[in-house]
Amino acid sequence: MSVARMVIAPLAAGALLLVPATAVAADATSTALGVPATPPKYRTSATLTATVTNTTSPATTPTGKVQFSLDGAPSGAPVTLVGGVASTTVVPSAAGDHQVRADYLPDAGFVGSSGPNLLHVDRAPTTTAVQVTPTAGVAGQDVQFQAQVSSPVGGIPTGTVTLSLNGVPARTYPLDGQGRVGDANGLWAGSHAFVLTYNGDPNYAGSDKTTTVTITPAGTVIVLTAAPNPAPVGQPVTFDATVDSIAPSRWWPSGTLTGAVDGVPVPGSAVFVGRADEGARFVRSFATPGTHTAAVHFTGDEDFLAADASLAVTVTGTGYENPSLPSASRRPLAPRGLTLKATPKRDRRAPYAFTVTGTLQLPSSVSKADGCSGRVTVTAKRKAKRVARKTATVTRACTFKITFSTARKGTLSVTATFGGNARVAGTDTRAVKVRAG
Repeated sequence: MSVARMVIAPLAAGALLLVPATAVAADATSTALGVPATPPKYRTSATLTATVTNTTSPATTPTGKVQFSLDGAPSGAPVTLVGGVASTTVVPSAAGDHQVRADYLPDAGFVGSSGPNLLHVDRAPTTTAVQVTPTAGVAGQDVQFQAQVSSPVGGIPTGTVTLSLNGVPARTYPLDGQGRVGDANGLWAGSHAFVLTYNGDPNYAGSDKTTTVTITPAGTVIVLTAAPNPAPVGQPVTFDATVDSIAPSRWWPSGTLTGAVDGVPVPGSAVFVGRADEGARFVRSFATPGTHTAAVHFTGDEDFLAADASLAVTVTGTGYENPSLPSASRRPLAPRGLTLKATPKRDRRAPYAFTVTGTLQLPSSVSKADGCSGRVTVTAKRKAKRVARKTATVTRACTFKITFSTARKGTLSVTATFGGNARVAGTDTRAVKVRAG
C-alpha cells in the first residue's frame, strides 16, 4: 500500500494573507437651523445657529463644518462644528422675509444634511425732528418748517412726510436725498397743532413729531389820500382809502371800512374779504373855507386788527373854477395810459428782489402840474395768491417806483393800479411776468 506524503512548507517571509475587507457604514445626520426669537431690525446683524445631530448613533457627535447661506448665496466661509453646533452672523440687505440655510459638510464617517429656515427682518425705527420758525407769529405770516428723518441704525430714510394742521392732513412732501423736507405756509389766527408724520418706506418704520404754533391777528394800516388838497370852496374832493396788512403778514386784510367827514358818517361802507387792492373811494365838496377832517375806520376781524386814519383838507375861499360848466366836463379825464416795467425779468438768488417803475400818461389837455398826483398800487401774485403789495406816490414828473421781494420761487404776475385824482381818472396796467429762482 502506498502512502501519499504531504509536505507543509512555512510561508515565505513577507508574504501577505489577504482577507476580504468589511465596509463601515457612515452615520446619518440631521441639521436644524435656528434664527433669533426676536426679529432683528434692518441694518442690524442676526445670529444663525446650526445644530447637527447624529441620527444613527446619537452618542457620537458629528464633526465637520457648516456652510451658511442667505437668500441662496453663501454667507462667509464654512464654520467648524464645536460639539455639533456652529454659528454665524448675517446682515440682511432689506427688511422682510429672507431664506436662510445651513449645509453640513461632514467629516469621514458622517453623511451630510441641510436645514432651512425663514429669517424675518423688521423695519428700522426712525425719529422725525421738526424745527418751526416762528412758533409765535401773526396771521398771514409765512411759518417755515424743516423736518429731518433719521434712524439710530444709520442710512437715509426715503419716502414722504405729511403735514397736518389741527388733525387735518394739509400736504404731503417727498424727502430729499438727505432725508429732509421744508416749506412755508401762512396760518390764520389761533393755536395750531403742527404735526409732521414720516410715512415710512420698505426698510424704515414711520414716526411723527408734534409742535404747537400760536398765531395772533396781524396789524393793519390805512393809507388815506385826498385830491385836490388844498381845494377851493365847492371843488369836489376825492378821498381814497386803501388797507394793507403790516409785515410780516402777507395776506390781504379782511374787514369793513367806514368813513366820516367832519364827524358826519359817509353813507355806506366797503367790505374787504381777503382782497383790498381796489380800496374805497368817496367824494365830498365843502361850502366853507377852513380846515376839514376826513377819517376812516377799519374794523378788522379775527385775523386782522382794527385801524384808523385821518386827513386834514384845507379849503380856500377862492371859488371853484368854472362853476357854470356842465358836471360831465368837471369829471376826471381818462389818462392815455399807465406804463409798467419790472426788473430784472428773473432773479436767481434768494431773496428774490424786483424793482417796478412806470409812468402815468396824462390826457393831452391836462398839465403835469395839475395831473401828476395821486398814488399807484403795485401788486405781485403767484397763482392768484398775493405775494407783495406796495403803494407809491406819483411824482411831479408823473413817474412812480417801488421795490419788493419774495422768499419763494415761481413765476410772478405784476400789475399796477392808479387810483386817480381830481383831473385824471384811475386806470390800471396789464400784467407783466417776472421769475423768482
